[in-house]
Amino acid sequence: MGKYKFNPFTQKLDIIAGQTEYLQASKATDQTNINTNDDVIFDFIDRSAGSGISLNTGTGVFTLSAGKTYKLTCGIRFENTEAGKIGFVWYNKTTSSIISKRARLHNMFESGAYSNLPIAQTIITPTVETEVTVRCDWEGGNGEDVNTGYAWVTIEKISERGYDIVSMGFNDQTASKYFDIGTMRIQWGSKTITSDSSVIVTLPTSFADTTYAITFSFDNTWTASGTVQGPLRIEKDSKTTTQFELNRDDDVTGTINVDWMAIGLKPSAI
Repeated sequence: MGKYKFNPFTQKLDIIAGQTEYLQASKATDQTNINTNDDVIFDFIDRSAGSGISLNTGTGVFTLSAGKTYKLTCGIRFENTEAGKIGFVWYNKTTSSIISKRARLHNMFESGAYSNLPIAQTIITPTVETEVTVRCDWEGGNGEDVNTGYAWVTIEKISERGYDIVSMGFNDQTASKYFDIGTMRIQWGSKTITSDSSVIVTLPTSFADTTYAITFSFDNTWTASGTVQGPLRIEKDSKTTTQFELNRDDDVTGTINVDWMAIGLKPSAI
């Protein structure tokens, strides 16, 4: 999928490195009598990388993953025993729509004939998994043939969108002292301990269960039975979904400020 970094200004993940994805295909067999609305069946994968692009070599249908931008390019040589002309395009089978300008092949010996434009190319950013083909959309003679060894396709991923953290439950951590990423929740806070008795730390909001992990640090030392820095612990079985208990040994004097952080599952209903 690539590597991301969080942008606190846009509250989105920016892509800093993406996976290389491409597919190059050709024809291993001739395809005869191509007519309007027929798909060119590319039946051989020359080389490929990544998992976002696939080809059904039986139907010539390319499948593109959602959320990425692709450049689609194809070149075809047609053959006909009679004077003819033909056009082909990139076709989105998922939306039943043409997505490129037409490439055209003409006979130049005719009066007023056009030159050839044998390459069709387009750029597409599908929002859902999408199927595309190379399709004949205009044919001005008898059915043409597609020759083995001369027809080719390349599909390249040229960019990829990152995830929008806002849609994954991101909130203002400064005000609430917690935020969510996907199914996970992170919370933090501070607690002042002035005696050797245990203290209850109330979480800013709840976790889904009591399997969350806690870490803490303190800003100074204190004295316990003549020894600097007595032990501090989370009281066994004190955790609930909304609080936990901090305790230190008896005979401890002095005030300490404890900074803590907890990470666990957020409630599924949120």
